[in-house]
Amino acid sequence: MQRYVGFWDVGEMQTVPYILGIAHPTGFPAFVLAGWAFTHLLPFGSVAWRTTLLCALAMALTAWLVYRMALDEVGDAAVALLAALSFAFTALAWVRGTRAEVHAVAITFIALTLWCALRWSATLDRRWLYAGAVAWGFALGTHLIAALCALGLLMIVLSRWESVAAKHVMQALVICIAIVCVLYAYLPVRSAQVFAQRRDPTLALGVAPGRPFWDYDHPAGREGFLALVSGSDFPVSEGIAAIFLPETYLRAGPRYGRAVVENFTVAGALLIFAGAMIFLRSARLRALGFIVAGMTCVPFGLGFPPEADVQRYFLGAFVTSAVLIAVALKELIARWPALRAVVLSAAAGVVFSQVYLHREILGQRYDIGASRYVDFVRSHTSAQAIILAPWTYATPLAYGAYVERNFGDRIVEAAWLSDDLAHVPRWITHRPVYVVYLPWGDLPPGYALQPISGADPPLYRIVRKRW
Repeated sequence: MQRYVGFWDVGEMQTVPYILGIAHPTGFPAFVLAGWAFTHLLPFGSVAWRTTLLCALAMALTAWLVYRMALDEVGDAAVALLAALSFAFTALAWVRGTRAEVHAVAITFIALTLWCALRWSATLDRRWLYAGAVAWGFALGTHLIAALCALGLLMIVLSRWESVAAKHVMQALVICIAIVCVLYAYLPVRSAQVFAQRRDPTLALGVAPGRPFWDYDHPAGREGFLALVSGSDFPVSEGIAAIFLPETYLRAGPRYGRAVVENFTVAGALLIFAGAMIFLRSARLRALGFIVAGMTCVPFGLGFPPEADVQRYFLGAFVTSAVLIAVALKELIARWPALRAVVLSAAAGVVFSQVYLHREILGQRYDIGASRYVDFVRSHTSAQAIILAPWTYATPLAYGAYVERNFGDRIVEAAWLSDDLAHVPRWITHRPVYVVYLPWGDLPPGYALQPISGADPPLYRIVRKRW
């Protein structure tokens, strides 16, 4: 596990839940509320470590859910265990499960939804239908990427349509929608409270409300709420459109294929393909729904232009892939019972080879790069400073300011210099102003950038020119 604050979204997710702030689109209210409870109730370790622990536990639970789904489908505990471990020891799951990552919690609720859906379709017990609705509601409340499971879930329901009452399906939908509405109500309520109490220090700079960490997009207002929840600040529509475009699969499909081989090995990839064919042959629409529910996030991630970590959108597909591995292994054992020990030993060898191949992940627990940078900025800037930093570097600085509270009266503004050029002349009359990383934008006449030596990434102070 990462023990210290990180850069980028990791630092944000170690900050926002603890302060009950507003995260970047789509807000992730279930993650924020769970993170707030977990980091405040756990009495030991840094807040950064506690948040990471929450995500590690969530990913471990996801692996257990893979085990349960596989066990239900194949009825062989040893095979199901190997399937669960084949998921857990992929670099994809291992890395995202050992850092502060929204997707680690979202995939837990998605996997729980899939398990409940499969259990319901096998038993027609309404309790599983309603449990699945609750799980999907929390999945949507964690990350709206879970909405892409809708088509697959619909297929699973249609696979037993002749045996289910429409009113029960509608009741399940009402339960799901109610949970989503309650969770997303957090965003406008907390935003209004933060603004009314002036919790966000950037408000003192004279900028409009809606800055990251405390009040992203200011969802207290209708426009801000829609912008945050829809992600309209980003080209989400391009990611959705990519699901239906053949060129997505022709151009970016091989990227997913490489990820499967890198994580499951060639042998694992062949088992996934074989398992899909076997499952589709035996369960048809039910199996197709299960596969589609996990896979739909893949083309979205591949077609989402600004995404810096596309592979985290593969987690759902990896969950279903691990179950398909179990299906294929069971078929092999059923065909050649005498080779059971050989098959299981070979599969175990592949699984545990992942631990060795990805052993460098163990070193991330010593990564203090972001913490070291926070210390550097604190020691080389005035206690009254305004610090402009792009997203990647602003998040650990916000952690220092709002979680550790050892940043004095410094104000962290998550923005490029070019975004706030108009404010610089006014700010600099009251506070020293510093810029992190690339100082994009031309300063007003009479001002210059003074580099601070030893900073990585670069740190500059805005000073008045001497004539």
